[in-house]
Amino acid sequence: MNQSVRRISEGAMMVAMVGLVLFFNRQTAGMFEYLFYWLLSFPILIYTAKYGLKAALIPAFSMLVLSLILSVPTTVFYLVSALIVGLFYGCGVKKQLENRVLLGATIFFTFLSYLVTTVLLAQVFGYGSDDVEMLIELFQLLEISVPAQIAKIALWVSVFLALVMSVLEALCIHLLAILLLKRLKIAEIRTKTVIDLQFPKWFGVISIIVILLFLG
Repeated sequence: MNQSVRRISEGAMMVAMVGLVLFFNRQTAGMFEYLFYWLLSFPILIYTAKYGLKAALIPAFSMLVLSLILSVPTTVFYLVSALIVGLFYGCGVKKQLENRVLLGATIFFTFLSYLVTTVLLAQVFGYGSDDVEMLIELFQLLEISVPAQIAKIALWVSVFLALVMSVLEALCIHLLAILLLKRLKIAEIRTKTVIDLQFPKWFGVISIIVILLFLG
């Protein structure tokens, strides 16, 4: 098969995969986007790692147009975040960047999308007060007086949870990308074994101090 025809065919297949997921998400009232929207990064990630950033811009734009037709505004935003992660990660694999750069950038972009939805878009789409009510119920359950700055506390708790979720999702993307790219014979990302992993000494000292304080 001609290289250009193969590239177009694979791009159309990636767009079709995203369209199928978007249709399924619409039929399930947005359940997919709240749980597994990061999976939308992989079609464009794989395509970018194989053909490069310039070739991946056309299918990425097609995916965005398709989301405007099939999805609600929140889903479009989640897809844009997933496309940014996929394009950067795939381009980084193509340029053979280090794992720490790929993982760090994935954490950053994922956390940025969480931060935007948590802080900026919460009031627009009407899901910002749930965190405050949850914290009030928690304080009442523990029989602790509810602080006056409960809204600010809820905001910081939401930001912290967004950071934790960003790290976990970035790890899932990174590990699954390593598996898929190797399986598809596109690229082989070398990883360190458990024996080669070594934390700095200060981390060990702090860990020992925390354990002793906990036991005390």
